[in-house]
Amino acid sequence: MPAYNFKPQFADAVASGTKSCTIRPKRKHPTKPGDQLKLYTGMRTKHCRLLRKATCASVQSVRISANGIELDGAKMTAADELALAQADGFTNVAEMLSFFSAVYDGLPIENMELIRWN
Repeated sequence: MPAYNFKPQFADAVASGTKSCTIRPKRKHPTKPGDQLKLYTGMRTKHCRLLRKATCASVQSVRISANGIELDGAKMTAADELALAQADGFTNVAEMLSFFSAVYDGLPIENMELIRWN
């Protein structure tokens, strides 16, 4: 059962269900559709809290660059990028790109996966 940890800024959105996906580096043992996910905040601390359990709906390859987002090698439309950013807990695409650039030391970011759940 794959477990994912979320930063405190995303915890309420994960718990409420308004955040329905995450973008992460590919794992040695990849998450697959149908896997039962455990979504936490504060893992490996005394403040660890299970936010929810969910079923993985899909996993897609992601590339994020200053020129846009590609899913499974296809460039997303601006409308689809906005929908993805909002599903991932961001207000807009610029906020999402800024977050990923800061966390992963710049763009582009490759070898990532978009994991959606329900």
